[in-house]
Order: sequence, then C-alpha cells, then structure tokens
Amino acid sequence: MFSKRGGQQSTSSSEDLLRTQIRAQAREIASLQRGLVELRRENAKLSDMDKRPLMEKFKDNVKQLGRDTEWFKLTKIDEEITVNTYRSKTDAKFNLIKQPATVSATFPELQNAKITVETSSALPVRIELNSQPFRREILSVKAKFDLERLFNLNNGPTLVVQPTPSAFELNRETKWNPTLEKEMAIDNVHVVGKYTIVNDSVSLDHVDFEATTTHKDYGQFRLKKVSHHTMMEETKDVDADGYWQLKWKMMGKHGITLTGDATTKDAGEVEARVKKHFSKRIHVSVGGKAMAQEVDATIGYQFIDELAGWEVIAKSVATRDGVQNPEFLLNHAWEFKTENV
Repeated sequence: MFSKRGGQQSTSSSEDLLRTQIRAQAREIASLQRGLVELRRENAKLSDMDKRPLMEKFKDNVKQLGRDTEWFKLTKIDEEITVNTYRSKTDAKFNLIKQPATVSATFPELQNAKITVETSSALPVRIELNSQPFRREILSVKAKFDLERLFNLNNGPTLVVQPTPSAFELNRETKWNPTLEKEMAIDNVHVVGKYTIVNDSVSLDHVDFEATTTHKDYGQFRLKKVSHHTMMEETKDVDADGYWQLKWKMMGKHGITLTGDATTKDAGEVEARVKKHFSKRIHVSVGGKAMAQEVDATIGYQFIDELAGWEVIAKSVATRDGVQNPEFLLNHAWEFKTENV
C-alpha cells in the first residue's frame, strides 16, 4: 500500500510540472505571435513608405532631420560692465548644430565683435569659421588637419591653412598662410607651439609658443612668445610687432595670491599684485605698474544669496598726477546646463 501511494504522489507531481511547462510555453508562443504581428505591421508600413515618390521621401527625411537636430543651445554668458563709462564686454558660448561656438563683443565699440564656430575637436580634420561683420569680414575659414591621426605620424603636428582674401574665391592670387601647431608635455612643462611657414625664410621670428610649469613651492610660471605674424592677424595691422611675456602666480597661505607679469608689448611693462580673500564674498588686491608709475587698489564683493553670480568691484588708481576717481565694475557669469555632445 505504501509503495502505491508514493507512486501516485510522484505521478501527480510530474503532471503538475508538465502543466506548468505547457502554460509557460503557451505564453511564450502568444508573445512571439504578438511580436510577429507587430513586425508584419511595421513591414507593411515600411513597404508603403518605400513605394512613395523619391522626392516625397527626401522631404520627409529632411523634416525628420530638422526635428532631431539641436540647432542652437546657449551654454554660458560672461558679462563685464564698467559703470562709470557705460561700457560693457560680453562673451557668449553656445552650441550651433552641436558644434562649439563663441561670440565676443564690446559696447559701444562694436567694430571688434567676433563670431567663431569650430567643428568638434574629436575629428582629424576641423573647420573654424570666423566672422567680424562690423569690419566687413563676413566670413574667414581655417582648416585644421591633424597629421598624427591622418597619416599615423608619431607626435605629428596640426597643419592649419587660412586662405586669404577669401576661401570661396580660390585662384592664383590666393594666399594659404600655412602654420604648424603642436601641443605637448616635456617633463613638467606644458607647451603649446605654432610655426608660421614663410616661403622665403626660416627663422625663430616665425615661432609662437606658450610654456607653463608649476612648482610646489614657487608657484606657476608661464612664458609666452607672440610672433608678429600672429599680431598682424589679430590686429589687422601690417606693422604689428610681436612680443614676449612672463607670468608668475603663487597661492600663499591665509587666502593670499601673489602674481607678477612682465611683457615687452607696447614698449614694455612690469606689474606685480597681491590679492587676499577675506571670505567667500570679499576680496582685496593691491598692485602696481613700474613703467606707468602707478599703483591701484581694488575691493570686490561677490553676491552669493540674493544676487547669486553677480560681483561688484571698485578700483582706484594713483599716478604721478594724483588719485583718480574710483571705477566700478559689475561682473556676472550665467551658465546653462547642457548635455555632452
């Protein structure tokens, strides 16, 4: 009797397990059938779309591309206002069709306004577009070729060409203005260099570079050389001279920062400054220029709560002619959240 009941229980358990497996398979089959129906519907839809005229399909693709493309997104605005003279300087950063772009302008001197758009740095070939509309320079083009990635050259430079007078009217009179640019690290020194290629000469006068190094005890040192080629491009002045510049910065104790700046630009100048932060809100600095024989003092207040982001700075300058009236500056930076592109 015991053996018979055990056999009946075993048979019942097997039947229950089989029923459970059958139900699971039935659910799976039903799911697959629903998926098949959806696939058939999608296939029919695609088949109908494929039968449309070519021009209609092209128009729909263009519309879809327009809907999916982020044409413009503002990322940051820096504003500096000189209250005494009603002058202002604005730097805006934004993404134009997902490419980084900047606009720089001063008011009321709008002739220096500049718009720059550059394709992603992830590409081996990049295009930079510049426009200074108030100088009648509607558009200039720079093409940048990363020779290291294009030709697998170890530590290869970037070749930059900027056709003038126009990239849209290439002819025998076109000047390509080629330069070689390279960014690298040598031991503890970070170097950014540029060499302007000139057909009739090879000289250190064609070299631009900026070398930066930081010492744990003596601070950061930055040596910069700007060639007259670069100055001519920036100022649009054929007689522009290049210059050298040495900067130093050290973060001291108790919120004190020491800086120094020596340059040969504009007949030369040597400047030193001491700045101290007394709190998150208040900072004071005192500086002087040797050649100009002047001393200045500034005090700044950073709003944190009520006008977060705004900073007001009062500056007074003393020269051989006496103490000038204080100058008041307002600074603000707006940052807008954006996804990585």
